[in-house]
Formats: sequence, structure tokens, C-alpha cells
Amino acid sequence: MLLTNLSDTFAGISQHVCLSYNDELKDIPVKDFFKVVENNPYFKKVDAGQFVLRKMPEEEWKKLYDAFDVKPMRKPKTYLLRWNPTISSFRLGDYRNALYHHPDGFALNWSVYEWEDAHEGDRFYMLRTGDDKEGIVFCGEFT
Repeated sequence: MLLTNLSDTFAGISQHVCLSYNDELKDIPVKDFFKVVENNPYFKKVDAGQFVLRKMPEEEWKKLYDAFDVKPMRKPKTYLLRWNPTISSFRLGDYRNALYHHPDGFALNWSVYEWEDAHEGDRFYMLRTGDDKEGIVFCGEFT
């Protein structure tokens, strides 16, 4: 359930709520959310799993958002990785073997220059370079 402060919101049964503030999102387990909003005058529990959250003054919404010590989620980034099979330790035979034996996907260890900025869930495209068969050879997600 995504909660914004744009209007009154009825929330059905869910295991998590996502709070939105200034283009950031925090993913909160609903049991933790209920603990924090228990005495909030803008919150009304309908039953054990459903509730209504009324629109709040902006400063109250910010307080609610800040009450959860959770890192905001980030949008996934996309990386373009390069592979030259003539100079790489990952040879053309390795590539063909991986595609043949793992058509639904496979794991691969690859160097990324800005690795500190790369996170699980970021996307990548692998670009084959260095010969006459250049182009995108596969894509995936960092794990």
C-alpha cells in the first residue's frame, strides 16, 4: 500500500506500507506502522488490518515519515557493461556455455568501475566490443 499525503486514504489489508515524501519512499512493515500511528489523530483503525489515514498538515506528514528509521528506497540505476571476448577471462565459449546450460539466467562476477554506487536490483546491459559482432549480448540485474 502506497501512502501519500495528497488526500484521505483508506488502506486495505497489507503486510507493508510505503510512505512517500519528497520523491522518496520508505517501506514499513504494517505492524511497525501501527505502533507509530497508534495515537495519531489522523489515523483511524477500521479493523485488525485496515485503516484510514486522513490528509495531514505537511509538517505532521514529515514527522510521521521521519519517525521510521528506515533507509529510503532508491530507484534502480542502469549500467552498461563492456565485454571484449578476445581479452577477457570470460571467453566466447563461456558465454555460449552459459546461454546453453542456463537459458533462464545465470550469475556472473563482473568488474564495475563505480561499484560503490551499484546496488542489488540495479539493471545492466552487457555490450560485446572489440570484434565485428558488437552489440548487446545480454541484460540482467545485480544480485
